[in-house]
Amino acid sequence: MSKLIYFLFFASIMVFIIYYLSDNSNDQNIYYKKYNFPTFKTKYLINTSTCKIPSLDPITKEIKKYVFKLEPMKCNQDLPVLSYVEKNNQGAFLKIKENFKSLYGKNIDCCMMNISRVVNNSKENDIRYSSCIFFENKIKIHSDTIKVVCKDSRKKEVYKNVHMVALPKNPPDVINESKFSVLLVGIDTVSRPALMRTMPKTYKYVNENYLSLKGYNKVGSNTLPNLGGMLSGKTKKQIQETCHWNDRKLDNCSFIWKNFKSQNYITGYVEDESTISTFNYYSLGFYEAPTDFYGRHYILGAEKLGIKDYLNMDYCTGPENTGERIMNAAKDFSTTYKINKYFGLFWMNSFSHDDINLPGTMDEKVLDFFTDKDFIESIEDTFVVFFSDHGFRFGDIRFTYTGWLEERMPFIFIKVPDRFKGMFAKEYSNLLSNTQKLTNPYDVYLTLQNILEIGDENYNAVKSEACPKCYSLFQEIPEHRTCDEAAVEPHMCTCTGYSPIDPKQDLVRNFSNFVLTGINDIIKASYPTTLLCNLYKLNRVYSAGMSETFVKNNENVHYVLLLIETVPEAMFEATLEISNGAVRLVGEAGRLNKYAPQSYCVDGKDLKQYCHCMSGMDYLKNLFCDYLGC
Repeated sequence: MSKLIYFLFFASIMVFIIYYLSDNSNDQNIYYKKYNFPTFKTKYLINTSTCKIPSLDPITKEIKKYVFKLEPMKCNQDLPVLSYVEKNNQGAFLKIKENFKSLYGKNIDCCMMNISRVVNNSKENDIRYSSCIFFENKIKIHSDTIKVVCKDSRKKEVYKNVHMVALPKNPPDVINESKFSVLLVGIDTVSRPALMRTMPKTYKYVNENYLSLKGYNKVGSNTLPNLGGMLSGKTKKQIQETCHWNDRKLDNCSFIWKNFKSQNYITGYVEDESTISTFNYYSLGFYEAPTDFYGRHYILGAEKLGIKDYLNMDYCTGPENTGERIMNAAKDFSTTYKINKYFGLFWMNSFSHDDINLPGTMDEKVLDFFTDKDFIESIEDTFVVFFSDHGFRFGDIRFTYTGWLEERMPFIFIKVPDRFKGMFAKEYSNLLSNTQKLTNPYDVYLTLQNILEIGDENYNAVKSEACPKCYSLFQEIPEHRTCDEAAVEPHMCTCTGYSPIDPKQDLVRNFSNFVLTGINDIIKASYPTTLLCNLYKLNRVYSAGMSETFVKNNENVHYVLLLIETVPEAMFEATLEISNGAVRLVGEAGRLNKYAPQSYCVDGKDLKQYCHCMSGMDYLKNLFCDYLGC
């Protein structure tokens, strides 16, 4: 965002503050006299002196109408997957299930080709195939990503698939017993209550076998600030500035897998949904593979097999479930490198990103992953973090209090190796205590640094640039920790409770118009966006709430939460801070309705979230007036 945008936006804030202080003293008095501050329920997830996070039922009355059961989609009809990978002391081999060949046709012949990344300066979307080598029963694999194609006697293609293979490496000469492996397994857009209601079997297992950070609060709006914060200890803005996010490759970004690689860990990163994946969405991606085991060319190859869409998600790629591909890659990675120490990140978008109920179709598969005997054996000496980045961000559920709270509270569970519990009893005790306190992605980042310190006393841990006051989860977090100390903006903070206030009150409408003025200034400051996007007018304040009193810099502070419906149609959520009559926007105004169909006329995700594209006639009129100065 340019300096001009910031100048215009904050100029509008100052104008409103001057108006508010000089002309609205009576309104201000009415406002504070009319509404009592809230009395909260006694049922809390977190209940400290400075943070009280309500404990919600998985299905509250206000969201019940949005919750229903979906059935899993069959990716290959009733046909079994024909190809598989088998490993032994001689290596990895691609094999065909001979007893199922006849289901695909007569006289089936199969061949294998390697898939590799195409390294160039454009977006990381190109892959290359080698020539296809025919084989009888099996063929040795020398590449980590392969494609298999089978044809019948008429040379008709009857089966194709891709496989990602963790190729065995020589174990280290000396095993460092103080080192622990790390495996991060993530599902996009799932809150803690959402996991409970959509994936009850998975939730039951991890809740009984892992530790849950009950006060885990997101630090940014979407995936990048939350997952990126966990991997770098930086804010979204810091990541984008240091990485030159929009115009350069990301190889120089200081993500934590580099730290593990420097300590001789084998590293891995695989994510599905190539168009929205974390490091490729509005980014050029990586020039060199960022990790030893890197899955982008695998997912691109899988998507080229053909996609079966389920509620706008790439639920099936070829004959397999896309999310299951990621879990299979995670299991192969952990089982293959269990003797070598490893760090792996495996992230799934394909059954969760666009629908609140779709994760329920994967409950059995995710449970099977966690309870697989080989997987459990492979993670004996591993910290496993099962987590999400945030809750559901769009749609009708977000217009409820439940949706507001869930959006800010992703689930997170941590499995701690028994060996660690014995060697570091104090650190484990601190972790147990911290499950009942406010935590965030920066704390997890520092914990990953701490794991490296434990493995090598000469390792110098890197502090979190975003949160100098954050803690490793192995340290005792103070009972009185606040969102401000944890670098959680008031707009994101779930420690703050809100009580409803009258949305029709004049002052509330003034606050809402103040927010829209700021949004309109952003639109007007960006040419040619000012010609393409409508300016917003207030239709109604959908809901409004006021926080309890906070003390900040020795002053009483209140926060006002607004849900604003506009003309043209859009829904925005904003938090305002009020202190001594001064008003300011906290963070940015977030758009709650899906804006992709309305923002097609502009590029750049920061502008897309605000733009509502003009109709053809309105655009021509605006262009005409811009030219003539009318």
